[in-house]
This record gives sequence, structure tokens and C-alpha cells, in this order.
Amino acid sequence: MEQLSAPMLRTLPLPWIVTGAPSRRHRRRALRLRRRQVETVVRVFEAPDTGRRLTLVGTLHLGDARYYDALSALLADLGAAGTAVHYERIRRADDAELTADERRRLEGVEASGYPVGLDAFVGALGLELQGERLALPAGARNVDVTDVELLRALGWDRYRRLVEPPSVTIDERSASVARPALRFLLKHGRAIDRVRALSSRHRKVNRFMIGERNRVALTEALQEAAHHDVALVWGTAHLPGLARALRRHGYRLRAERWLQVCVL
Repeated sequence: MEQLSAPMLRTLPLPWIVTGAPSRRHRRRALRLRRRQVETVVRVFEAPDTGRRLTLVGTLHLGDARYYDALSALLADLGAAGTAVHYERIRRADDAELTADERRRLEGVEASGYPVGLDAFVGALGLELQGERLALPAGARNVDVTDVELLRALGWDRYRRLVEPPSVTIDERSASVARPALRFLLKHGRAIDRVRALSSRHRKVNRFMIGERNRVALTEALQEAAHHDVALVWGTAHLPGLARALRRHGYRLRAERWLQVCVL
């Protein structure tokens, strides 16, 4: 029987899909406000020894339909070029060995899949949710921790507060308040996080929600990068840490593009 040869790995670089000079002013940020425009960044890093590219696609979990259309088109181009697309989403671990107490607790909380309170702004501002609008290319992989790992790392009280949808809703009648409120949260989010970091409870949550999930994403990405270019589709809060880790592994920032999320 004739044996088929193994497919050859790509060695020659493909044309650049993301172009644009990196911004020195905003190099430590993945989210910015320019007057009333909210923007997220896409950054391309390159391994100097192999030329493999690792693209960090920053996302905001709610935005205009046009924003998700632009992201979807970008990811489709990357997928068509042979880039392996990995995306974040804390997922159900249906095959995990659970205790009776863990199963009862997990089934008792209907997690929204988004940061608490974020989906409340959708109706008021006429925005879309990422999970409902963003189209991922065929073969995209969910690379993230599971709800079981989250529960075990944080404990029941922290887990419930983190994922349980709030009882208060915001509708279109609240748009006049919701718009400046969201703008304030986005503009001052980093300062708010620094204040909250004074709490040991918040530091523990942050170490897992940002640090541990970044570690999982980077481990998978670097393994995949031995064979393919890789794109990580992650929320903007994760990108600064991921970028620092890539630089420690020798990757160099080569290109950058900012996408408009919405106007507030």
C-alpha cells in the first residue's frame, strides 16, 4: 500500500494580515478611549528564531455590530492563512469528577459567561454581546479553565459572586445614565483595579482570573507555535500580561491595529 507523506510545515512567511506601527504611548494598554471612541488592539508578535507569529486579539465583551463584524473578518483571514485560533471562555467540565456538593453548587448558579453586570448595558446602549455576535473560524479552539477549576480555586462564595448574574437590569430608559457609567468604568478601570488589589480577597481572584488563565493560554499557544502561527482571542485585561510573557520568551512586537468598539 502506498504511504502518504506527512504534510510539510510552512516555513516561508505569509503576507502580513495585521499591519500598522506599534503605538509607543499606548504600548502597555489593550483598551483606550479617544474622546468618545472606545478601541481595542490587535498586536502581532514574532519569534526571531523561527519567524512564527503570535497575534493577540484584544476583545471587549460588548460592542457595536460593526466591531464584531471587523473582528470576525480578521479572524477569518487568519484562519484561512493557516493560523491556529484559540479563544477564551470558561467552559463547563461535564466530564469532571465532581463531589455531590460541587455538582449541586454548579447546577445552582446560572453563569452568564461574562463579567458580572456587563450584559446589563446591552439593552440600554444598543450594543451586542461578543458570544452572540463574534464569528469564529472553523477549527477555533476554546483554551481556558473550566468552571470546576474556577470553583475549586476560589471557593464557593467568591465563585458565586463572580459569575452569578445580577438581579438589577438596565434597559433603554437608563441609556442617559448607562453611557457615562460605562465610559467611567472603561476609562478608570485600571485605577479601580489597583485600589481593589489592596484587598487580599481580590488579589486571590485576580491571580486566578488573570494570571492562571494567562498561563494556560500561553502554554497552549507556545506548544501550537511549534507548528503554526497562533492567534489568541482574549479580553483586553489579559493582553498586557500575555504581551510581557511573550517578550520574556523572545517574541518581538511587529505590528499593531486598533479597532473601534463603539462610541460612548
